Amino acid sequence: MMAAKYAYISVPPGQVEFIFDQNPGREYNASMMYDYMRKLKEWQFCENLDPKLGFSSQKGSVGIQTSDLFARESMKYVDSQIGPIRRRMRGSLNALRETKRFRIGVMDRQQIMLLETRCKQLGESLKGGKMSDYYRWLEHIGCTDSTSARIRYFSEIDRLNQS
Repeated sequence: MMAAKYAYISVPPGQVEFIFDQNPGREYNASMMYDYMRKLKEWQFCENLDPKLGFSSQKGSVGIQTSDLFARESMKYVDSQIGPIRRRMRGSLNALRETKRFRIGVMDRQQIMLLETRCKQLGESLKGGKMSDYYRWLEHIGCTDSTSARIRYFSEIDRLNQS
């Protein structure tokens, strides 16, 4: 979401292309979620997502290797800030940071709990937003609970709340 926002505020505005690590067990759901976000017209930045979603192996993509490096270095940095031993920023993370193309976002337990509460309140304020509505819908379509079913249900909630 933040990448699409940055593409929106860039001069000139552009689109951001996403390339994920190949993982047959996750590609279907990632594609469904990406497609849902691209079609969510009430979201200000939906037009800033590139029409295609890519998948690549780590060996075939410098971008995947860089994102893995950034994720690992970010984890080590946060651990060094909240863990028992304080350490200075590692050289590889500092090099990535100096490019001004990377940013670490950290949420503490209190922020996550607040976000969870707000999401529940928002969900329950929408038609079809209660878990009991979702389970009735699953039964109606003869489907079991899964990530892809939940993504499909987002579209159902959108449809119910259009009026």
